[in-house]
Amino acid sequence: MKTVNILAAAGFIALMTSLGGCAARVGVPPPVLVSAPPPPAQVEVRPTIPFYGAVWIGGYYEHQHNSYHWVPGRYVKPPHRGARWVPGRWKHHRRGWGWHNGYWK
Repeated sequence: MKTVNILAAAGFIALMTSLGGCAARVGVPPPVLVSAPPPPAQVEVRPTIPFYGAVWIGGYYEHQHNSYHWVPGRYVKPPHRGARWVPGRWKHHRRGWGWHNGYWK
């Protein structure tokens, strides 16, 4: 019986490892597509770093109510030591432009 449980656990771990890239996308909605491309990014002046370890997350355009609005950049505390911010981006798709959120790596 113990051997069966070990084999089942090993199989489950192998399955989860092989689906690692897929599992990360579960629950992430597809981007909302808009027809007009975003304007060029605004040039931001970073304020003085507010605390040791703070990470700058640059500003970006969000699309609301049929127009683009600038969301200014800000400093944040990373979720863990060594975390690296991957910025969000607008990406062109066959049917329009879609926003892909940034994330911590």
